[in-house]
Amino acid sequence: CKGVPARVYLGSFLLVASAPASHWFITLVNGGGHHLMPITTTVILAVILTMGAMKIERGRGLESFRLAAALGLFLFCLAGFHRKAPRGPGPGEQALQAMATNQATIAAMRSIPKEKSVVYWTSRNVEGFVVDRNDIWRFPSYFDLADYLVMQKDTQDTFFEAGPETGGQETRSPGLNIGKRGGSALISSLYAGTHHSSGKTARVSRRTIDLLLKDLVTDRKTHVVEREDEHVLLLRRRERHEFIMPRSSVGFGWIRNLPRFLGRRYRAAPFS
Repeated sequence: CKGVPARVYLGSFLLVASAPASHWFITLVNGGGHHLMPITTTVILAVILTMGAMKIERGRGLESFRLAAALGLFLFCLAGFHRKAPRGPGPGEQALQAMATNQATIAAMRSIPKEKSVVYWTSRNVEGFVVDRNDIWRFPSYFDLADYLVMQKDTQDTFFEAGPETGGQETRSPGLNIGKRGGSALISSLYAGTHHSSGKTARVSRRTIDLLLKDLVTDRKTHVVEREDEHVLLLRRRERHEFIMPRSSVGFGWIRNLPRFLGRRYRAAPFS
C-alpha cells in the first residue's frame, strides 16, 4: 500500500505469525512423521501471503482491518490451546512425553562404557543415537548374555513386542538367538513375539519386564538392577560373557576381505 511504512508490514507479519505459533509447534514436533506436514505448512504460508497482498487504503479502513485481524488471530491462538479433559493429552503433549522418555533412554545408554556389550529394547526413534558401539544387539537377541540389558519401560513404538504364552509350543521367531530353557513363560512369550518396523503401536509390556526380572535377577541371579526410574530399566550382568568377534567385523577390518570378494566377482564375470 502506498505511504505505509515498512514497520507496519513487519508488525502485521509478526502478528500473523505469532498467533498460530502453537499450531506450528505441534506440526513441527508431532507432524514430522506424517505426510500432511508439507500441506499444512503450505496452507499457512498461503494465508499469510494472501493477507499481505491485500490492498487496503491508509485510514479508517486500515485501522478497522487491523483490529479485526488482531481479534480473529487472538481467538485462533486461544483455540490452539483448547483442551478437552476427558480425551487426555493432545498430540503435542504426547510428542513431548515421547521426547522426554527417549532422551532419558539415550542418556542411560550413553552412560554405559563403550567396551561393554549391550542389548536394547527401546523406541525405534532411539536406535540412531545409541548404536555407535561394536557389541550391540536388538532385544531379544543375546538378552541374557550381553553386559547390559536396557529397557525403555514407557515406549509405545518399539521394534519387538512379546507375545502371549504358547503353552510350550515354541515357534522360532526371526532374529531370536536364544536357546531353549525348559519352555519357561519368558522364553515361550519371546518366541511368540512379533517384530515391527513402523506404524502399529508396539509396547514394552510390564509383564515381560517382570518375567525378565524373575528369570535373570531372582531365579538365575546372573544380573543385578543397575538403574531404574520411570522411563528406563537397566540390568547389568554379573559376569562378562566373551562373544566371538571376527577381526573383520571390528573397525576397518572389513577391508581385508575386499581382495577375496573382488577376485571371486571378477572370476564369475560372464565376459571376462
